[in-house]
Amino acid sequence: MSSLIIKSSLKFIKSRSSGKAGWKLAKNLLNKTEEVSSSLGAELLTKTRTYPLKKDKSKYLYHITSQRNYEKILESGGLKVQQGIDTKGTPRLFLFNLENVLNAWANGGKRDYLAKILQMAKKNDDKLVMLRIDAKSLDVSKLKIRTLDKLFQIMKNNDINNPFLQGENSGLSYIYKQRKTPFEYMYSNDISMENISKVGDVVLNASPQYNIFCDGKAIMQSLIKNSPEKGYTFLTKT
Repeated sequence: MSSLIIKSSLKFIKSRSSGKAGWKLAKNLLNKTEEVSSSLGAELLTKTRTYPLKKDKSKYLYHITSQRNYEKILESGGLKVQQGIDTKGTPRLFLFNLENVLNAWANGGKRDYLAKILQMAKKNDDKLVMLRIDAKSLDVSKLKIRTLDKLFQIMKNNDINNPFLQGENSGLSYIYKQRKTPFEYMYSNDISMENISKVGDVVLNASPQYNIFCDGKAIMQSLIKNSPEKGYTFLTKT
């Protein structure tokens, strides 16, 4: 909802009410507007407005994992679904749109999100591998999304039964792309190796001075340096 609509709505309420009652109505409207305008999830957005579902146009989705897991992927013939933090939820694969995450990281004030993704992928390994998945090979009915803003807040609060963790229709992804809101995809099927290609890998610095939260840009540059993805302007800017 635009600021113009907010101002017009507040002016209308003030013209119809007076005193504390009028101000209370205006304040409640503003609070609800801010809540709807936030990007905590489309379950909030759709309470006020129904957004049309659009086919996700991502050509490729990406997955970062450790070298040990990558070797298991090669042995098993593909990516296998796994349980998330919601232990009662559907096992899934966790993927992301590279441009969306890098854009939010570089321009949206979400600089710690890239590091969190890398940290979760790293686990106890010192080598990361990035994989490229052909998005056209995926069954869209098995694909859902959830914003990283709310996901990391839920993880911080250990709110493992929050229904948000089940995700929402991937047909809403265009909303978050437009807003440069970082989000992840969840896919509830295995993905065969014939639809997966390796983008690159990087050995993480093991020195005491190394900090994955500070060196996220260098890590990503190394992961994609020999791939078509190396042209992303978010990583080539100094």
